[in-house]
Amino acid sequence: MDLKEVIESVENELKDLKTGNLNKDCDELNDKIMKRTVTRGNIFVYGAGRSGFVGKSFVMRLVQLGFRAYMIGESATAPMKKDDLFIVISGSGKTQIVQDILEISSRNKVKIVLISAEKVEHEKVYMNIIIGGKSKTSPDEKILPLGSHFEINALIFLDSLIFKLIKGYNLEEKVEKISRMYREDRIPII
Repeated sequence: MDLKEVIESVENELKDLKTGNLNKDCDELNDKIMKRTVTRGNIFVYGAGRSGFVGKSFVMRLVQLGFRAYMIGESATAPMKKDDLFIVISGSGKTQIVQDILEISSRNKVKIVLISAEKVEHEKVYMNIIIGGKSKTSPDEKILPLGSHFEINALIFLDSLIFKLIKGYNLEEKVEKISRMYREDRIPII
């Protein structure tokens, strides 16, 4: 297998990502994040392994834009409270740790959004965003192994959401300022 085949496989996954209901889901999640800002609510994100890296990059972008966002498992995380938003990133959405986290967080009456490769039935999930991509438990992983398609889809979906937040809040000037600081090697410590 050569690099061209791998890239074609990723391109096909991205085509699938474009064709779903994701624009509506992205708009709905965008609204929920904006509502958290108005109510001074927090946004929490959880993901294990590479999904966790995707989640950390999303949290970093949210914080750079001025949102109160936290990655579950980090040492400096605010307590969850009613009506906070909790975004869980999990290819299968069915692992025991994810099920436990969904159960525990639902006791705090937070709004739970699950981003997964396939539909997950869980009564505590407020919104299940299905971004496709093969999870590491998918039987058909001929090209990219161990859920790489899912993580690529999750990263692109969440970065697209960041773009919508930038536009929705008119944060282009703030983003340009942050970009300029990076270019000038004056990176802010957040």
